[in-house]
Amino acid sequence: MYIRNYIVDLCSKTKNMYEEFSSSMLLGGAGTTPQRIIISDKLVTFKQNNGARSFFLASHSVTISRNAINGIQIHGKLFGCDITITTNGGASIHAQCFSRDDAEDIQRILLGN
Repeated sequence: MYIRNYIVDLCSKTKNMYEEFSSSMLLGGAGTTPQRIIISDKLVTFKQNNGARSFFLASHSVTISRNAINGIQIHGKLFGCDITITTNGGASIHAQCFSRDDAEDIQRILLGN
């Protein structure tokens, strides 16, 4: 499930891409604290709020530049997919419990196919 938004910068009249994908509870993801991948023109952000599952109610966030991405792998499971995004600098994003359609959309957007 993803939300497609185009944010219009009123000063320069340009459209900026913004896509948000969330893990699915039906595919094994956490219902109250889903993992999210947010894609903009220049950045990819992974966010997970650990909520009540963590003692400190901590959240986890990783942001990488789209220019640094060198690989995207989709790991199919019986239900859903895991997505691994790797970069030139060694940083990576590993997101779990996304639908096959969302995983393919993320790959298509980031690779420009």
